[in-house]
Amino acid sequence: MKKFMKSMVLATGLVMMVSPVTSALASTTQTATVSKSKWELKGGKWYYYDRTGKLTKGWAAINYTWYYFDSAGVMQTGWEQVNGKWYYLNSNGKMKTGWLQSGGAWYYLKSSGEMFTGWLQQGDSWYYMTPNGKMVTGWENFDGKWYHFKSSGKMSTGWVYDNGWYYLKSTGPMVTGWKDISDGYSTDRYYFNPNGKMMSGWQEIDGKKYYFAERSNSFGAMQTGLTLEGYILGRDGALMYPGSEMIQDGAKNIFSKLKLGQTRDEVLALFGDTYSTYHTNYVWNYTFKVNETDGSVEIVDSSFSHGDPFALGEGRYDVDLTIHWNEDEKIEDISILYFGSDHRIKLIDWKSLRWEWTY
Repeated sequence: MKKFMKSMVLATGLVMMVSPVTSALASTTQTATVSKSKWELKGGKWYYYDRTGKLTKGWAAINYTWYYFDSAGVMQTGWEQVNGKWYYLNSNGKMKTGWLQSGGAWYYLKSSGEMFTGWLQQGDSWYYMTPNGKMVTGWENFDGKWYHFKSSGKMSTGWVYDNGWYYLKSTGPMVTGWKDISDGYSTDRYYFNPNGKMMSGWQEIDGKKYYFAERSNSFGAMQTGLTLEGYILGRDGALMYPGSEMIQDGAKNIFSKLKLGQTRDEVLALFGDTYSTYHTNYVWNYTFKVNETDGSVEIVDSSFSHGDPFALGEGRYDVDLTIHWNEDEKIEDISILYFGSDHRIKLIDWKSLRWEWTY
């Protein structure tokens, strides 16, 4: 009996010893539950309590994500200005970084969340964000220079078509005036008006006329060293202005002295052979300079450039006469090349046409 009573007393003592510990553990667990950080939705607004149970205000990093709470502890969404800087918080309150489309416009937010303004480089591409943060598209003027931005916002370089062709430097500014442009195979010269638009067709620039291709792959390229609509374009592309009434009359006077069937002796009697630069059995050629004072003509050495419109255009001579002989050594055709008073190159050909026509 004594032994049983001792066991009861021992057991009771053990119970009394364990109960306070259990109670303390229970109390500790209850306290931890109350102080644990948590989100709370009240009145349709979100609040956050930190681990101490304190209501969060201002910036807070929660699970590696930044949120912003106003002075009342309400979680913010949308655009928020903090200390003069703009941030964007999505519908879950998370701070946004990188590209953002909002209200039909694009914005860029730094890794800190701050809205970006000014020039932005992304890889090899440049963008421009206005002081309001909006990404620019289309034409924009900076410090008196025009830039173009694609619909994606990327700054354009090279050729751009916008109701006409424009050219942007590799650094972005629009080109005006003369510009040599290479396609990797050849280089052509172009002219862009003060508004940056590429010119085509006939254009007068600084008192000189030029022609820029109006079609084909060379559209807009300045043309050089060719005859066009009877005009001569020099090696520098500028229209040459040879020709006059005196030259025109001199050419017709020379032509009037010749006729089909004339013999070589008759031609030699007229012009001689001293400066004749091209004589074969079937073709003779003479080149003349016309005296602009009295209209007289003089045979000159053409250095074998007979029949060359550019030699005429450069003023090496004024009239180019070609005589064709038949087997009987008599004239079978006569042609004269010269510039008329309208500055166009003319051809008088006996056999095909008896009157002048534009070359």
